[in-house]
Amino acid sequence: MPAARTSRPAALVAGLALALVGALAPAWVGAPPAQAAVSTADSDQLKTWWHDNHEFNTSSPVASDKVRRSSFYDVQVATAAAPATRYDSFTYMSIPRSGKGKIGYTKEDGAEFSSSANLTMSWSSFQYSTDVWVDVSLRTGQSISSTDQVKIKPSGLDFAKQLVDGDTVRIKVPYNAAGHRFSVEFDPQLYTAYNDMSGPAGDAGKLTTSPGNGNRAIHTEPRNSMMVFAEPTPSGAERDRLVPTSASGSTYYPPQGQVTNLNTISEEIVYFRPGTYYMTSKYHALLPKQVKWVYLAPART
Repeated sequence: MPAARTSRPAALVAGLALALVGALAPAWVGAPPAQAAVSTADSDQLKTWWHDNHEFNTSSPVASDKVRRSSFYDVQVATAAAPATRYDSFTYMSIPRSGKGKIGYTKEDGAEFSSSANLTMSWSSFQYSTDVWVDVSLRTGQSISSTDQVKIKPSGLDFAKQLVDGDTVRIKVPYNAAGHRFSVEFDPQLYTAYNDMSGPAGDAGKLTTSPGNGNRAIHTEPRNSMMVFAEPTPSGAERDRLVPTSASGSTYYPPQGQVTNLNTISEEIVYFRPGTYYMTSKYHALLPKQVKWVYLAPART
């Protein structure tokens, strides 16, 4: 049998509720600001998605039927041909250990620094087949006065930027058949990590945010990072290669919610429709040998 494969034509993982990794408290206290009416795109040129079942949460696990929404960034996307018509693109967020802490163990697991420094990662994804403008907005109350205060990494992309207002930058993302994946780094979000040089012979140690006591600067990056995944809309032969159909083989469609039985199915294809799915730490999706394809469909409103 062919090796199992996973098809991802459009940052499709983002279509699932996969909260991976605590963070600073949001700038607001109590309930977040009211959300304006959400508008998503669903065309051959641009497809964005949203989760009404989202939860703002920076420090603890989200409910099993919820998706963690970024407390720090919002994203909207418009085609270059119609820049005034902007569509919402859901912005996910992960916090260290999903806010669960160390369950059943005390040893180091690599997340110590990210947890103690309150680091988070936000990301948004969409499918596109034309040049687009991407608006990334700070939700923190921090402000910028120039596009020079926003860096796009990798810097070789050299995307055009416009300052929309004190908390929003607009980025021109040209269409590319391979898509674009980049980070958006606001200067007010930057912090520096240091090595405390506490290891043997002073040549290794632990990361800290304190600059004193001879600590050595290691890197400067956003405390709450923001990633954008602009994925090409599959079409023609590429769509046939990436998206399974009824002719591709027998297909199992997991119901939304907790996934528990992938190790017992008899079908050849596992097809996750748009929705919210999760697995607990006590379940491993050991797929039967006949499974040749796992497909994660793009999420929609």
